[in-house]
Amino acid sequence: MIAIAVGLVFVVPMALGVWMAVVKLRFAFRVQRLTRRHAEDAALPDPAGVSCDRALAELEEAPADWRYWYRLGRAYHRAGDSSRARWAMEHALRLSARSGDGSRATSAGTGPVTRPAR
Repeated sequence: MIAIAVGLVFVVPMALGVWMAVVKLRFAFRVQRLTRRHAEDAALPDPAGVSCDRALAELEEAPADWRYWYRLGRAYHRAGDSSRARWAMEHALRLSARSGDGSRATSAGTGPVTRPAR
């Protein structure tokens, strides 16, 4: 019985670590694909110099467009706010997946654009 408990003490954390690594890698690959799509699209310039406030203002104009959520995520990342960056990128990925052609979401009503709580 003790041998099983000791084994679980080592196996369970290791399994959780592998699962967390897989989740993070999947997210990173999905964001990388989105980055390539954004780079191929000439509709918006490179988001390299966009501030968080400017990205939020642009997002207010087109809240259903994944590109603006992507830009907001990049701005948050550059500002060092990783939780908000991930939140914005996850939203961009959801909208991108729904959009079919990769430009606009097909479902309306994403709601008001608000910053997530810290």
